[in-house]
Amino acid sequence: MTGLRNTDCIYVPFYTSRMLAYVLSVTFGVITIASVSYAKHEAAVAKGDAQAAASKLTPGVTVTIDTSDVYMAGQIEGIAQLALAVVSIASAVLLYLDTSRRNAVTNAPHVLRTPWSTCTLAVQFACFAIVTMFILATSVVSTVFVATRQATVTSVLPNGSKMPDELVALFAAKMGISPVYKSKSYRKLF
Repeated sequence: MTGLRNTDCIYVPFYTSRMLAYVLSVTFGVITIASVSYAKHEAAVAKGDAQAAASKLTPGVTVTIDTSDVYMAGQIEGIAQLALAVVSIASAVLLYLDTSRRNAVTNAPHVLRTPWSTCTLAVQFACFAIVTMFILATSVVSTVFVATRQATVTSVLPNGSKMPDELVALFAAKMGISPVYKSKSYRKLF
C-alpha cells in the first residue's frame, strides 16, 4: 500500500465507480418494477375496453382474456429486478459505511484496516452473479412468451353457453384486437 500519505484512514478502492454502478442498478431495478406495475394497470384497462367493445356488439356477452402466462413471467422478472435493487442497496450502504469510517483512527495508526466493502467483495460478486443469472433467465422466458404465445380469449353468451372459438376470433377481428402478444404494445402485456 505504498503511495498512501495518510496512514490512519481507510482506503476504499474504486469508490466512485462502485457507487455509480450500485446507483445505476438500483435505478434499473426500480424502473423495471414500475414498468411491471404500469403494465398490469394497462392490461386491466385493455381487458375492460375489450369487454365494453364486446358488449356493444352483442349485449350480455362476457369476454374473458387470460394473459396469466405472460403476466407471471413479467412478475417474476420484476422480482428478479427487485432482488438486484436489494443487493445493490446493501452493497451501497456497506460502501458508504466504509467511507464514513474513513477518518476514524485505529488503535494502531500505522496499520490500515481493510474496509468491509472490500472484504465482502467475493460475497457481493456471488450475489450479483446469482441475481444476474436470475434476471437473464426471466428475461429469456418473458421474451419467448411474448414472441410465441397468445392470450386465451373466451366468450360466454347470456344463457351461459360458451361461444365457439371461430366466432370469438371473428368478433376479435371485427373489434380490431388480437390475442397474439407480439402484435400488442409491449407495456400492455404484463
